[in-house]
Amino acid sequence: MEDFVTIEIAKKLKEKGFDYPCMGHYIDNNLHIAHYINAFHNDKDVSIDAPTILQVLKWLREKYIDIAVYPIFIYEPNLNRIYETEIHTPQLNKSVKLGYYRTWEEAITEGIYYAITKLKL
Repeated sequence: MEDFVTIEIAKKLKEKGFDYPCMGHYIDNNLHIAHYINAFHNDKDVSIDAPTILQVLKWLREKYIDIAVYPIFIYEPNLNRIYETEIHTPQLNKSVKLGYYRTWEEAITEGIYYAITKLKL
């Protein structure tokens, strides 16, 4: 489901100390969505929290890391637009452009992955 981070990102977030209560959890590499927050929160041995993309973006903003995704319109047949991703943080003293992606979800996922693997959290 596009609203939740991938299992690879969920594992990295766990390593980095992400601790927001989540409705999504990965159990045996499959995403499960609870009917209420914390349904699996005490079962850390069998599940990995699967936050929404918005939860992760808020968590990163609290650490002064902003991810910006900009649409770029291209007027060619079968290609309506692409998305550019940038990371903004005082750690870098500049903006870092990560690249161009076909969907917003790809663009934001790459930004999150870069932030949690390349930046100090």
